[in-house]
Amino acid sequence: MEVKNAVKRQDEVFSQRFIKTAAVNAVYLLCGVMVSRGAVLDSLAPFGASYAAAVPKKYLLSSLAGTALGYILLSPSDSFRYIAVVIAIGCIRWLMSDIRRVAESWLFAPLAAFIPIFATGAALTFAGTGTLTTFADCVIEAVLAGAAAYFIGSSVRLAGEKRSIDAYSQQETACLVMTGCILILAFGSIAFEGVSLGRIIAIVVVLLCARYGGVAGGAVSGIATGSVFSIASRSLGYICGGFSFGGGLMAGLFAPVGKLGCAITFVIADGVMSLAFGDSTSTASVLIESLIGAAVFMLLPKEVENVISPVFSNEKNTSLGEALRKNIVMRLDFASKAICNVKNDVNAVSDKLDKMYSPTFDWVCENVRSEVCNSCGLKMYCHENQKGLTADDFYRLEELLETQGSITEGDVESAFVKNAAKSVRLPTV
Repeated sequence: MEVKNAVKRQDEVFSQRFIKTAAVNAVYLLCGVMVSRGAVLDSLAPFGASYAAAVPKKYLLSSLAGTALGYILLSPSDSFRYIAVVIAIGCIRWLMSDIRRVAESWLFAPLAAFIPIFATGAALTFAGTGTLTTFADCVIEAVLAGAAAYFIGSSVRLAGEKRSIDAYSQQETACLVMTGCILILAFGSIAFEGVSLGRIIAIVVVLLCARYGGVAGGAVSGIATGSVFSIASRSLGYICGGFSFGGGLMAGLFAPVGKLGCAITFVIADGVMSLAFGDSTSTASVLIESLIGAAVFMLLPKEVENVISPVFSNEKNTSLGEALRKNIVMRLDFASKAICNVKNDVNAVSDKLDKMYSPTFDWVCENVRSEVCNSCGLKMYCHENQKGLTADDFYRLEELLETQGSITEGDVESAFVKNAAKSVRLPTV
């Protein structure tokens, strides 16, 4: 019976591990599909390669499958180049996996994404009738792939750490924001009559960060999302200004007013930027996206504040420093008390040892008898026949020994009531 139960428990543990592993691989595959769909400069898609270069090795196969599937769904006719890039990245990571110093370097993922993207892009450029603009696009795509690989790799590493999001540094928070922008860009291609789902999500994120993070939170999210969506299309470069000015500056400044103030300010600022720099066909779409994003932001529950506000808290570093100071003071106080207790224990042991091994008066008398009386011919008479009288003579000296701390030959002669044969040889105690 016990054997059956053990086998059953082992099977349950195996099943749980299998389900967990399968679920995590499915998440990495789905993320690979999403990231690969993010296009820049209208037709370039470097982020799938970045994702394949940055994911952990144990989830590499599922990630490669997801990125390849995403490239096929994005552009079936032009997916051959990117699938070749993904395969090349997989080979590079497999060959370098045994060299831990190289594989664990922060430069490895950016270079693993940059080199295949640049090599294939340059080969296609020089093989055809490429121009200097085409080559510049190739360089831009490779640089974006390397930068995205760094952000994604940092975010994956942070996800594996057991730290709350409010304990991240500003650099780590920026990496998370950029990775989130790359994921949001995947929804940019989902549009209806020019209204993009990805940009609506980006507007909601910018408003949340501006409302609960002030100017700093709005600036980080507005610049990041604006930059990503500006490079998505050559005709949407003004979006960076709209998101940065509307979300980073104006909505952040009006954050103390409340959600309504942030939403109205963002819509107005973004509308002004689109009217000033956009064309007639895209201006209406941008305004509609701003209105929808602001409406969604207003409908979000207040519980969202508990997640967003600690990330951009101005007092985060101060509170962490104060907590660290208190922790150090507390530890030093404990150490001081421990040292004091050790000192008291040592003193107690020393006193106990002094009492245990300090010489008694009987010990002094015995030493005097051994040193003086052993060679005396009257030893038998004094210490056998007159044992009690001799002992009394010695004990009369105890009071003098306690008061004076020492006994001289004169003290001995005056205390003894009988004449010791060797009284002249009695030592000074």
